[in-house]
Amino acid sequence: ASDVLGGWLREQPSMNVFAGIPDACMRATGRLADRVVDGAVWVLGVEHPRVAFGLTQAGGVRSIVSVERNMWNAFSDLGEAPALVMVPNLIEWMSDHQAVVLLSSLRSILRPGGKVVVSTLGPSSDAVFLDCFLRWMTHRRNSEQLLKLFVQSGLEVVLEASAPEPGVVVIGQDQMEATSGDLGV
Repeated sequence: ASDVLGGWLREQPSMNVFAGIPDACMRATGRLADRVVDGAVWVLGVEHPRVAFGLTQAGGVRSIVSVERNMWNAFSDLGEAPALVMVPNLIEWMSDHQAVVLLSSLRSILRPGGKVVVSTLGPSSDAVFLDCFLRWMTHRRNSEQLLKLFVQSGLEVVLEASAPEPGVVVIGQDQMEATSGDLGV
């Protein structure tokens, strides 16, 4: 019975992309690293195994700051203001209000010209099962719902990057600075 359940779980869209969505977020962040203002790259949600592994592979000239999941602490304690903030698979665990508070806080500490890269699980047919059976109490949002959160946070979505279904990866910038230029992601 456990083999049947295990096989079925591996076939579910959310389980198939559990590693793929943060990978897509990391790829988008990596592609942006040379196209935004100088400054640190902050990575939230480092507890995710794929994100932790990705950080071990990261290198280059930008400093990378791992931000623990307890993001309600002041970001000002983390030193250098970020040019990029990567938020992989974290928003789906937050209510709309919590997500807006987080995104607003990140917007306020970004360097001018900085960007926020967010990945999340979008709606899928297996969401109810995973929420009930595995007790993953997620808030699944599609691109339009993420857009609303970004707007409420003072961010504008400047690009949606490719991600495996049912994942969503969006890149935002302060609404006052956003341009429609090609980011090449």
